[in-house]
Amino acid sequence: MSIENLLNYSVDNTVINHYLHLLAKRDVKAAQIHADLMERLRLSDEALVEACGSFRLAQEAKVKIAEIAVLKKLEAEKNKPVKLKQPEKPAPAKNKNLDKPKLSNPTPSKSEEKHIGQFIVRNDGTLLDTKTGLMWCRYSIGQQWKNGIVVGDAIAMEWQKAKKMPGEFNKNIVCGSFSDWRLPSINEFPIIRSREKAASTFFPHDGKQFWSSSEENQNIMKTTCLFRRNANYVTSHKTDTCYVRLVRNV
Repeated sequence: MSIENLLNYSVDNTVINHYLHLLAKRDVKAAQIHADLMERLRLSDEALVEACGSFRLAQEAKVKIAEIAVLKKLEAEKNKPVKLKQPEKPAPAKNKNLDKPKLSNPTPSKSEEKHIGQFIVRNDGTLLDTKTGLMWCRYSIGQQWKNGIVVGDAIAMEWQKAKKMPGEFNKNIVCGSFSDWRLPSINEFPIIRSREKAASTFFPHDGKQFWSSSEENQNIMKTTCLFRRNANYVTSHKTDTCYVRLVRNV
């Protein structure tokens, strides 16, 4: 019942008072609820503001700590002793002789040489003719020079194969450590012919018949070789077999 309707009726004052009291009581409770809600909202706002402030302080502190770390690092780098670069040591002088192929042994001592007239008999397997400037290998192809003596047996071969022997021989650089040995011409053989008596000293364990590089003009199939037994020259067919003695120019 509304107040207007209530006034239109003749009602006892006691009833009216009771009704008004109820209305007032209801309004007070509503006002109290509203006040409680507002207080809670205020407290929530304060808590939020406080939380935001704490977060901001934490972030500022984090940034500050990073700045301090950078400053400390810069200070440490500044105070770090400077390590002076040691001067590079000059490279040792390059021995030019190392780049050159070894073509000869050091000059042998006098105990390793024997002088016989115009010849120097060396203990490295070579014989030097001081007048002609020719150096001879003291052993034949197939033999070897070891510890001052000739070992092994000389090999006889056809002339075409004999022509290739200097190239093969020079690859190994063995006799006197030279690499320019060649077949002698027939005109370079007089050393062996004229020194027959000293042949055993010059050429120990010698062969018998040696090829020369001189071909027979009249017959391309023949060439000249030296017959050691009687020191005569003979013309041999290129398919015959003779031994090979090498020579070089000094």
